[in-house]
Amino acid sequence: MTALDRILAEGVGWLAGSDGLAVALLYKALEMHQDAEAVGSIRDRIAARQNVARMLASFGFEPSARAGLTTVQTVSKLERMRQEARNAGR
Repeated sequence: MTALDRILAEGVGWLAGSDGLAVALLYKALEMHQDAEAVGSIRDRIAARQNVARMLASFGFEPSARAGLTTVQTVSKLERMRQEARNAGR
């Protein structure tokens, strides 16, 4: 079983019909990764791994990517008090 076969078997529930082109690009990226592992420099290997990881994340194989979650920035009490003071001064 190839890496792509394992990815597709495990991630079939995450994939949409419109992901066909992205799957083809992932296949090519995995081929490039294999080539880099076989004969590439350390930089080539690192770049190939990062490329595959980015592509997998774009499929939503990291839960937060598929869920559409974003980072939430909380407002501290001090920031809230400053904002209220600015608003009161207007």
